[in-house]
Amino acid sequence: MAIVIPMGQPILVGHHSEKRDRNYWDKIWNTMGKSVEAGKKAEYYAQKAETIKNNDAIFSHDPDALAKLEEKLTGLKANQEFMKADR
Repeated sequence: MAIVIPMGQPILVGHHSEKRDRNYWDKIWNTMGKSVEAGKKAEYYAQKAETIKNNDAIFSHDPDALAKLEEKLTGLKANQEFMKADR
């Protein structure tokens, strides 16, 4: 929308086109603001989706919960043994 008006083109105060020009600039400003807000909203939901995707919590209603808990316990025990080992 802003391409229509040349850069640096002043608003001609008192001219019959002043009201139309100011309204047009307001429309440009509001459209850009909506675009920025939509971008922020998209970034927020992308972060939420990434968080959900990377969620490794084990829930009790999960049919594989027991296997996941045993796998986690095995990993924790191995990590503990590694930390206790002399270097």
